[in-house]
Amino acid sequence: MNEEYIYNVSLSKRRTTTNLLKEKYELIKELGSGGFGKVYLATLSGTNHIFAIKIVSTKTLEQQKTVKQEIDLLNAIDSPYIMKIIEHFPVKDK
Repeated sequence: MNEEYIYNVSLSKRRTTTNLLKEKYELIKELGSGGFGKVYLATLSGTNHIFAIKIVSTKTLEQQKTVKQEIDLLNAIDSPYIMKIIEHFPVKDK
């Protein structure tokens, strides 16, 4: 049961659709990677608005729970030193 979660940490509203990443964003370059996934520099298609997008791949139910906990935690924090999650959505296996 693989799922990928896309984290957009800038200005938008939540929407769920499998093709949202391709429809809405242009990935410019990879900024970094970690245990669950990668972070990309991206722009909102047709604009100069810059975003950081985190694509997280989960293979187990436990990993999915961990990602959901991270999303909930980051949504609850209000700090100028921590980026906000503005949009997130699951993307099923291709």
